[in-house]
Amino acid sequence: MRILSRRFLCLGLVLSLGVLADTDKVFPTVIDYDVGLTKLIEGAVGSSNLRYVNSNISPVRFELREGVRAVNLELVPFLDGETSEQAAKRLTDAGYTLEGVGELAQFLADNPTEVAKYATVVALNKMSRWERPSGGIFALRNVFVPCVCVDGAYRGFQLSYFSNQTHGSNSRILVSRSWV
Repeated sequence: MRILSRRFLCLGLVLSLGVLADTDKVFPTVIDYDVGLTKLIEGAVGSSNLRYVNSNISPVRFELREGVRAVNLELVPFLDGETSEQAAKRLTDAGYTLEGVGELAQFLADNPTEVAKYATVVALNKMSRWERPSGGIFALRNVFVPCVCVDGAYRGFQLSYFSNQTHGSNSRILVSRSWV
């Protein structure tokens, strides 16, 4: 009885935080990191969309895991007006694993129709954050995270601000979880 109560308490906390995926959809995904970031992205956007890949998304700036990984991915909505930084804290506190650029590329390759339902899908894990060197008059700290979008035949792989750009509720965060 006590274990059951804890589960309901945890579920109530997750519901009150507004972090549950908007559907019960889980996307079983296999990522082969050994092919490298460039090949993963090329496979995701296709040869006709390579010009829509931000040139700052490179193996030098974004690390990948090694080997092959099977994972169940989910899409979780941003809360209206929430920054990526705020969402990352909310989701990790709720027990989600934030996924990265490799998982995002494979998710786009496998699920372009799902990505097309949303304004953007964003990867927020720490390996997928790139801090652009700042300088000049405005020495701002610019941290970026990768995001993807689909509109018809267009497939984009771009960068979004981590700290100071807010997202609407029609954007999603790529996560997995091991606590279910």
